[in-house]
Amino acid sequence: PHTILILGGGQLGRMMAAAAAGLDIEVIVLDPTANCPAAATAGTHIRGAFDDYDAVVSAARAAQFVTVEIEHVSTAALREVARRGKAVVPAAEVLETVQDKLSQRQCLSEAGVPGPRFAPLEGDTPEATAEAARSFGMPAVQKLRHGGYDGRGVAVVREAGAGALLPLEGPSLIEEHVEIAAELSVLVARSPAGEVAVYPPFEMEMDPELNLVRSVLYPASLSPAASEEASRVARAAVEALGATGLNAVELFVTKAGRVLVNEIAPRPHNSGHLTIEAAETDQFEQHLRAVLDLPLGGTQMRGPAVMRNIVGTGPEGPTTYEGVREVLALDGTHLHLYGKRRCRPGRKMGHLTVCRSTLQESRRVAAEAAARITARGEL
Repeated sequence: PHTILILGGGQLGRMMAAAAAGLDIEVIVLDPTANCPAAATAGTHIRGAFDDYDAVVSAARAAQFVTVEIEHVSTAALREVARRGKAVVPAAEVLETVQDKLSQRQCLSEAGVPGPRFAPLEGDTPEATAEAARSFGMPAVQKLRHGGYDGRGVAVVREAGAGALLPLEGPSLIEEHVEIAAELSVLVARSPAGEVAVYPPFEMEMDPELNLVRSVLYPASLSPAASEEASRVARAAVEALGATGLNAVELFVTKAGRVLVNEIAPRPHNSGHLTIEAAETDQFEQHLRAVLDLPLGGTQMRGPAVMRNIVGTGPEGPTTYEGVREVLALDGTHLHLYGKRRCRPGRKMGHLTVCRSTLQESRRVAAEAAARITARGEL
């Protein structure tokens, strides 16, 4: 049996550890939170910060393989762990590029991977930074270079009059505001041996208020040519990054028909949850196969599917769910609750996937199920 250390104990670590059981992989999770979601499925939960050098190096002593469920980890620690002979996927160099959104953009641009026009925002004062943004052209998108996650650290700048400051403070880059016809995700798995497996494009529908994924649909509303182009661009992006493991490439399809890379997540991703029920190999098992350099699994989809996120509402407090029985009574509906003990507005608390004979029917049932279930905090 192999032992793998997962840095981060959220819902991605929870589902990754569950998939590991089927391959007889022992799992250690490093996360600072008591009763983190992954603690229920991992064999061992070590309480410690995944961005703490000493905690990561210490936890890795008991594992042969190390991976992540979140990008914001100590890359210095991962370099030391790799130096000690552990297999680290994704590599520290890949994570360092992804952690800095400007470095990620520059890496892809230098490789000829299409993306929005961009520029760094540099200046000694906020006013100078705002002036640089105005010279780039409005509307535009400001992104913090570091730390953004689940819609945070991104802001649309539509006007910037004289003396106006940008909405986000900190080292940033500016990107052109793209007229989007569709937002896609393509999952690309690469093993250390060089094997590549690409899933068909999934279409993401975003929550305009929370700025995170509300629904994921398969098949995406694309022509065969556009689908092929999305897969080609996604694979090129992952190869430019030099990433191994499972990677989620977020893409824009513009109203002019261009396919542009938005961002890359070098790990399992919210957009890939529907693969648990709807694909020959789910994204979590696929990631583990790539980490251990095992043969990659098939990426064929079994049929139409829709995933809906279950997002927290109400006051922050101990978690309670309403409507679970009603959702479980719907044919073709699969419910995943993440075991987060505290709920707050906008927090991902679970998801549901519906697999029916047509996409239209899957969407209808998913909407009905999402309307029935609520995650809220109790005062």
